[in-house]
Amino acid sequence: MNYNRPSAFAGKFYPLEPQLSEILKSFFSFTKKVVKDKKVRGLILPHAGYPFSGQTAVDGISQISPQHYNHPTVILIGPCHQIPSSNASLWTKGNWETPLGSVPVDEEKAEQILSSLPQLDDNTEPHRYEHSLEVQLPFLQYLFDNKMKIVPLAMGNQKSSFCRELGTKLGEFIDDNTILLASSDLYHGYSLATCKENDAEIISAINDYQLDNISSMLDQRLYSEDSYGCGIGPILTVMVGLDQIKQDIKLISHTNSAEATGVGGGYVVGYSSFVIY
Repeated sequence: MNYNRPSAFAGKFYPLEPQLSEILKSFFSFTKKVVKDKKVRGLILPHAGYPFSGQTAVDGISQISPQHYNHPTVILIGPCHQIPSSNASLWTKGNWETPLGSVPVDEEKAEQILSSLPQLDDNTEPHRYEHSLEVQLPFLQYLFDNKMKIVPLAMGNQKSSFCRELGTKLGEFIDDNTILLASSDLYHGYSLATCKENDAEIISAINDYQLDNISSMLDQRLYSEDSYGCGIGPILTVMVGLDQIKQDIKLISHTNSAEATGVGGGYVVGYSSFVIY
């Protein structure tokens, strides 16, 4: 099996070089440091095309101070948009490629996580054409000068019971050199007014660390993933994983595709970035 994953979305969701480095430089130049002198433990970031959500994602990721880490491992958790995973699939070996170079998988940590929870598998197929994790990599490469490792996890089962079990287990693997990252957009639909209303509700639940409320959103299907967020499961997983060691959570940035592009009408997607520290 080939464990080296070439980029599937360079030139689509984000540009090729040299334009990629240029747009990253621009994104990072427009960010403001909100969380100062704090060790960032977790991130919640959007994953749309860079013209839509790139600045929002960088607003969040730029709260990390790279000097607080030494070649960190980032555990990335995103939803399956194309090929489903029965529960969640880890990519356990090799490298992931972007136009900025290769990102190695933390094989030791990936294998430890895989062996700790029977519901997990090492099926690479859900990752092959999944954008939610790949689009985060250039941000991390730029921030850490490509000196980091990853553990990519594609989530198909977003039931709260599984998310809580996975989050609790991942919490056992968090150390001072590990970051948990949940990749999720928010509202999907055709109403800007509903986008603002629904995003405000889920953002409030996240910002107040209301784990039971977020769990209910998943289990009762009051919030379908199409209209409230495609990766609420990864968000819950990360929040559960960091619940015992966090100090606080902070909303850094929020927008939507209509506001980001200045184009009203049509399909609208909400975006937000949070840091957990």
